[in-house]
This record gives sequence, C-alpha cells and structure tokens, in this order.
Amino acid sequence: MANEGYVDNQFQRMKTNFVDKGVGVILGEFGVISKPNISVHEAYRVYWNEYISQSAVSHQLVPIYWDNGVTGAGGLGVFNRNNNTQAYPTLIQALVKAGN
Repeated sequence: MANEGYVDNQFQRMKTNFVDKGVGVILGEFGVISKPNISVHEAYRVYWNEYISQSAVSHQLVPIYWDNGVTGAGGLGVFNRNNNTQAYPTLIQALVKAGN
C-alpha cells in the first residue's frame, strides 16, 4: 500500500544487527493518529497498525502501541479511559491478531 517494503527492510536490519546477536528490540510508541474527517482513514489506520505489528513480530521485535489517551481527531488512543471501553475495537483486534 505505502511503505511496507521499507518497513520490512528496516525491521530485518534490526533483527540482523540486534536480535540475531541476542539483543532484544522493543518497537515502542508506534501508531497512526485518528483523522475522522477523512472517510477511509480508519480502514487504513487499522491496516497499517496491523502491518507494523505483524512485521515486527515476524522479525522477532516486540511492538508496543502508543495509546496517548486521546480518542478523537489527532489522537492515538484506542481505549476510552472515561468509561473503560474500547474506542476502536477493530484496531485493538488487529493489534492483538499480530501476536498470534
């Protein structure tokens, strides 16, 4: 879709230079901000976060999604912290699926 090859190449470099030498790699603070004003954004947001997570896991990296607590426009939050619910259940499922 966009830069999948680039991501895979970078993750492979991390695997070769670190993981294969016994050094664990944590991919922290990744995510795609919410842009509800763009009609198809949520589908791409789910796809890209799932892709990043799956590629990281397949390269033996540990992906950590960045939930900044903001579930509206410009936010990375996936949980509504005011009422303890999932703000984006499809995105959460995609992130969990990557580890399976």
